[in-house]
Amino acid sequence: MKIDLKVMGERIKKERTAAGFKTQAKFAKAMGYVEESRTTVGNWESGHKQPVLDDLLKMCEMFGCELEYLLGKYPCRTRQATDIEEVTGLSEEAIEKLAKLKYNFPDGLINSLICDDFLELFLRSIQKAAQYEASHTALRWERETGKNKSKAHMDELQRLDNLRKIERYEAHTNIEKVTGYICTDSMLFWLKEAYGYEAKYEYSKKLGTEVLVIKEVNTNGKHSQN
Repeated sequence: MKIDLKVMGERIKKERTAAGFKTQAKFAKAMGYVEESRTTVGNWESGHKQPVLDDLLKMCEMFGCELEYLLGKYPCRTRQATDIEEVTGLSEEAIEKLAKLKYNFPDGLINSLICDDFLELFLRSIQKAAQYEASHTALRWERETGKNKSKAHMDELQRLDNLRKIERYEAHTNIEKVTGYICTDSMLFWLKEAYGYEAKYEYSKKLGTEVLVIKEVNTNGKHSQN
């Protein structure tokens, strides 16, 4: 594979600064060179010279990335993140944040948020509201600057104003629904985690609605229903 030394140099510089090495001299020393060898690092980062394999592997260990990333083969720091980015369109930063969330929240909570249909409806409403907002802003500017003061222009301005308000309301309604479902999932998790109760919502023919059914595990391993 042909190596783009300029891309490699840019990535070495980016990762060096992110790792806390503010100067090339300090990084050179960390790499096992004398501080006066900062010109070596400078040549790497400017794309004038290619680091030897041993130095590249040491950098990968220091930066927490894979060799292919420094060589310019991967857009992300790891193959896993690259594959996820390609499939989902998420940035590497978003992928890393999602990966960290699983350690801070109950299993399934993030899945519930992403898989909930109301989240997609919320995002669509936000997108539509933004589009209407942009159109409304453009038309309002045209009217204020005198470029167009026709009645048809004013009617369209009013129509867009109504539409953006509707989409904002829809977005607010959908995010409330998302929040409600996520809170429910989280509550069910903590019932089991903190109290040992298994709970779920079941439809009650008598009441004509869903009710919370809680079960606890007896000492004999069987469930008792409340």
